[in-house]
Amino acid sequence: MPTVDASMRPLAIALIMIVCGVAVAQNPVIEARQFSSPPTIDGVVDEQEWEEATRVEGFTLIANGSPEPHRTRAWIGYDTQNIYIAYICEDPNPTLLRATEYRRGANLSGDDRVIFVINAFATQRGDDMSEFEVSAGGGSRSSIAGGRAAKREWQGDWIAKARITDSGYEVEASIPWAILPLPGAGVRNIDVNLGRFYQRQQLIAAYSNIGPEERSDRHAVWLGVNVPQVAQAGALQALPYQVLGYDDEGGSVVFNTGVDMRYRVNPQLTVLSSINPDFQNLENAVLNLEFSRFERLADERRPFFVEGGDFFRMGGSARPFASQRIGPFDVGGKVFGKITDDSVIGALTTIQFGEAVNAAVRYRKTFDQRSHVTVGWVYSDREGEGITNHAANTELMIDGERWGVGVIHAITEDSDVGAGKRTDVDVFYHDGAVSGSFGWQQISPNYLPRIGFAPRRGLKGWQGRLEYEKAFTSGGIVDASASVSFFDSDHWDGSGVYFDNRSVNAGINLRNGLSVNAGTGVSNFKGSIDKITWIWTEYPSNDPYQSLGVGSVFGSVGGDRYLRYDFFGRYRFPFKLSVFASLGFEALASENNHLHIIGTSFELSEFQSIAGRMVMRDSKVNWYLSYRQSGNFGAEYYVIIGDPNAPTFQKRVVLKAVFPFEIRW
Repeated sequence: MPTVDASMRPLAIALIMIVCGVAVAQNPVIEARQFSSPPTIDGVVDEQEWEEATRVEGFTLIANGSPEPHRTRAWIGYDTQNIYIAYICEDPNPTLLRATEYRRGANLSGDDRVIFVINAFATQRGDDMSEFEVSAGGGSRSSIAGGRAAKREWQGDWIAKARITDSGYEVEASIPWAILPLPGAGVRNIDVNLGRFYQRQQLIAAYSNIGPEERSDRHAVWLGVNVPQVAQAGALQALPYQVLGYDDEGGSVVFNTGVDMRYRVNPQLTVLSSINPDFQNLENAVLNLEFSRFERLADERRPFFVEGGDFFRMGGSARPFASQRIGPFDVGGKVFGKITDDSVIGALTTIQFGEAVNAAVRYRKTFDQRSHVTVGWVYSDREGEGITNHAANTELMIDGERWGVGVIHAITEDSDVGAGKRTDVDVFYHDGAVSGSFGWQQISPNYLPRIGFAPRRGLKGWQGRLEYEKAFTSGGIVDASASVSFFDSDHWDGSGVYFDNRSVNAGINLRNGLSVNAGTGVSNFKGSIDKITWIWTEYPSNDPYQSLGVGSVFGSVGGDRYLRYDFFGRYRFPFKLSVFASLGFEALASENNHLHIIGTSFELSEFQSIAGRMVMRDSKVNWYLSYRQSGNFGAEYYVIIGDPNAPTFQKRVVLKAVFPFEIRW
């Protein structure tokens, strides 16, 4: 590549700044340098091998801007295929480094690790940011902007290596441009940051200090990157599956087949389709026994909806679209991504022949890093029940340095219950350790998004919240927080109280791993008074493999005594056997309930394991056991005994195989 004489480099950088409009007073700048010969990614950082890259150091703690405990040196460079990063992380006691994980896609929260974030569109928005983490033990985890399913062919083949040395640990990684959402080719500025997590001290250091609020507009500017033209057309990725087995119920043979397909129109836009997806053999999330006057919704885990899921989020607390409401379908398709640098779209439809047709569309236009307008439309036709439903949603968010305002207005039209509407107006405040909100909400009784989630309807009233959170860089406390909130609402027709609530909550995390959270609240639901106090403690909360937790919720619900105990524990043995248990007991008046979840997994290798889960809900018991060979490129195999999501154990054994392939033209 053409080179710039060292004496002329400052002038060249200044010219690029003027052309690109970089506000250097606000964000640190990293000069973009291109490799003529890329480094070898083996976890051994040879400074001569990285001399063509830009060296980055001077990391500070995001809690208060003070220097990091130990020196970190990093390098960043690129070529037409990949982005390359390297770290040398010094530590005077490397034997105390936490390096538990070695697997791809693992939970790295308990390990010392490095962090790299990138937003190729330079919008300074968190929803355009992709994040890559590598632990001292070589474990890796990525989060691609917009959401990405777990199959490695779809995630992309980024490579990371690490090793522990006599003076700390070293990390090297290469990230293909092709796996990132990208703007058009050409010289651009890119938002990036490099960070490091100190596990023993529970501290995060970063090259560009984003502050305790972790503000996405404070990342560094990677200046003058020549973004390559990434070839995408003509590549269709397919994940066909085959399930074969036996189900004792009815003495039937299980035979099922389907396929998921993915096509990236360009680096900004992705098309996904699915024919007869396999949802039955996925382990769904289980809601705990938490008492609530209103419906709760479990997390979404199905790959078809997880992929690009961020492009369909809208509506906040009464959202018109919640993919969990969509059951099995025969055919589904979606398209999502950026259509310009400052606007995104998501469109989805699913069809269950003769039963249901569902669709959702969302468009968002951004004005700056914290302000946007969103419009959405959702449709559901339950052919089997003769019910059709439409929902339309509009949102406006204008957010400044400290103050912001958000407005949401939505309407629904249902063939069974008629028309409904919902309006929210909120004012936000955030300034360092203090944040809060105050607003008005009204939701009519007939506001009903059939494939959305609106647990409270038929009300109008005020709500507010004030929170203080403080992080500490020394001493025994990692962070502490306290909050107060209220909600005052009447019935839609003004006939009396719908739901009023007052609550206070406080929490503290200690550097030794002890975490304590406690609070109390009083609520009035349609004249029924609830008084609840809760406390939860976990130790060590910063270890995802070995910890214990215990909690209690007590008080009265509608004048009746309420009591709940929760116990949680997890342990990972040195020979890679992990067990966890969650035990819940609940008593309300004379009624007693329990929910116990026990799970285990044994790692045969990085990509092979045996796992199982047992769910005991009152008198019903379900368990399943599985063997998996997955997580790498190529074919995946599963053997499953039982049904992961049935209420009781099913005498069922199936073999599932996934054979990924790619079609190019």
